[in-house]
This record gives sequence, structure tokens and C-alpha cells, in this order.
Amino acid sequence: MDDHLLVEALRTHEPDAPAAVYDAYGEALYSYCRSRLGDDGAAAVAVRDALIVADTHVWRLREPARLRPWLYALAAAECARATPAPPEPPDDGEPGPRRAARRAVAALSAEARDVLALRYVHDVEPGDLAAVTGGADGGLERAHRELEAVLTAEILADTPCLDRDSVTPDKPGKYLQHVRDCAVCAPRAPRTVAAAKVFAALPRPQVPRTLRPEVIACFRDPEMVGRRLFVAGRVTEFGPDGFPGPSRRPSGRGGRRAFALVAAAAALTAVAGGASLVWGGGSGATSGVARSPAADDRTEFPAESPRVRVGEPVRSPRTSASPTALPVSGTFSQGAQATLSAPSGRSRPVPARPRQPHRSVPSGGPVGSRPEPPPEDTPVPTPPTSGEPSASESPSASTAPQRSAG
Repeated sequence: MDDHLLVEALRTHEPDAPAAVYDAYGEALYSYCRSRLGDDGAAAVAVRDALIVADTHVWRLREPARLRPWLYALAAAECARATPAPPEPPDDGEPGPRRAARRAVAALSAEARDVLALRYVHDVEPGDLAAVTGGADGGLERAHRELEAVLTAEILADTPCLDRDSVTPDKPGKYLQHVRDCAVCAPRAPRTVAAAKVFAALPRPQVPRTLRPEVIACFRDPEMVGRRLFVAGRVTEFGPDGFPGPSRRPSGRGGRRAFALVAAAAALTAVAGGASLVWGGGSGATSGVARSPAADDRTEFPAESPRVRVGEPVRSPRTSASPTALPVSGTFSQGAQATLSAPSGRSRPVPARPRQPHRSVPSGGPVGSRPEPPPEDTPVPTPPTSGEPSASESPSASTAPQRSAG
């Protein structure tokens, strides 16, 4: 199904539209979110919430042909809400090129890493990068220079140079200028850096088998209506083209330039592996396919979950099967609209107001008559000495007529 048909299906709230969008882009979005957040659960939540926003706000997308970069922009916005997990340290048993690539990418700024991954792993067109990341034009060129600087520093880590110690790759221009002009550094520095090859050497995250049924169940579970309304309502800023506002840019640096402290032995391995990352510019692009967010946002995956086909009713683990999709209206910004589900078995009935206790009339009293309340100045009667009940024992003893003798 092409993007125009997917957009039309979302706009008309076809029940199988979320499943079709997931089948087209879900795994690639998960790969992007997982590499950015470093946590399986946080990545799953980001994908789920991005598709919720897409289902609700698809009417804002001006050009259906840009559905793919639009979905990446929504996923980037959801990733920006979470705190990324610390980067995993390179495995000493990894091959040289992979370890060198991971060290270099970890040393990039988060913004440069995001731009390069979108371009060379997820094949986002250069003209769409600014719209996806919320950054300014020219971000790809700046990211290239930063990658060249950090990878050069990784390769030259074992080459002693006192003058190079005064400059760092935090300022790529000055650092690379020194390398080109230095008689010690220039012969050992790479002539070109192929970003596509660097990112192709990184490991790819595995997509959980339970991700698809969990995401689709979110659109069919009546108990998730409130969650969908909340997620869709918190995204309020959109540009004229329908892309979300610039609140999705990552911040911070990955490795805090830890590459400058790499031991000499590790650097030797990096040099051996780095050669395969810097020569030539082949495409190398691979279409890709934190801390975790708060507990309310965490997705708990079951140990086993069967694959769900498009159009099948999904049985929620908390409720009975519900084949009817409950879409959040595309006109959410003008007023939320959602089909309310029937009360579940756990719903508590609203208790009725308690009635006043019925006061019975003693035998012998007139049926249907209502005794008059005593005046305020009526003295409290003296308790009787006979075996008759007192006023405190019978609420109507002071007002009910006495049984006449005979």
C-alpha cells in the first residue's frame, strides 16, 4: 500500500489503518527510536505514541507523499520526551572496524548523531532532514565535519603530538586544520571519511516479536482510549506543512569525548579497523529498518504473543475481545471525540443516596396517619413505671395515640 492510500485510510478511520501503517514503517521507526534512546521499553512506547499522534493528526499533513519523513518527525518528537540511556561501552571482543565506529559515533553530539543516522541508516532525503529533526538547514554538512573530526581523533589516539593536545574535536574546523598542517598527524590521518560505512558497521537492534500486536492492541483496547486522547492532545505545535514543532531535537553529547582517553592498546586496534571506514565513499546506506519513561508510559510485553493479522480483533489481556476500533477523532484540536465503551466488569456502580429509616406506627394507631412533631417547649416525659416501652425505645411512643382500655 503506497503512502497516499495509507494517509487516506488514516483520515477515514479505517479499522485496519494503524496496522497497515505499522507494517509499512513500524520496524524502521523502532530501530530509530531504539538507537536514539538505548532502551527497548522506551523505544516501544515512542513508536506506539508516534502512531497514536499520526492517527489523530494525519489531517494536518499537507503532502501525503511525505508520510515517511512525517512519521520519523513524530517519532523524534516522542524520543525527545524521554531521557536516553547511557551509551553501551564497546565490546572488547568486537571486530576493529565495528569498535572504532561505535567509539566515534558515541563521541558525536546527539544532534549530529541523529542527523547522520537518519540519512545513512534510515535513508531520509537530505531535503527532509531539517523538517524531521527540527534543526536548521546545513545540519548534514556540519555533522559530516564532526564525524570526520572524531573518527580522525580515534585513529590518531596512539600518535603522540603535543600540538594536537591544545585542540580538540569539539571544534572540528580547528582540529582538522591542525591535522592537515601537522607533519606528525597528517601522514596518519584519513584522507576521507565515509559516513555511510561508519554507520553500516554499527549493530542493528532486534525488533521484539511482541511489538506489533501490542501497538495494534492499543488502538482496539477500550481501556486505552484515555491514553490515546492524552498522547494526541499533548502535541499541539505544527507547522504549515503538518510537521511537529522544533521540540524534538536531541541534546547533549554521547561519549563526552572519551575517545581522547583511549588506551594505546585499544587505539592500535582502532587504527587497524579504521582504515576500512575512511577510504572510498560507497553508499553503505542501509534502509533500517534511557532511561525508560515513567511507569505510566512503560509498555509491558508478555513473554509470548501471537502475531496478529490486519483486520483481526485483538484480545486485550485485560478485557474481552473487541473487534471495533475506537479511533481518536482527527478533529481532536477542535474538540476531542471518541466512542465510549460499555462499562467493564470492574466498574463500580454509583451508590444511591440512603433513604431515611421507616418509622413504624405502633399497633392500634390510625393507619396512614402521620404523627405531629412535638413543640419545641414540650418537656421530656417522665419514663413510665409500667412495662410499656419508653420514648427512647419506641420513636413514636410520645406521639402515637394510646390504646383505649376496653
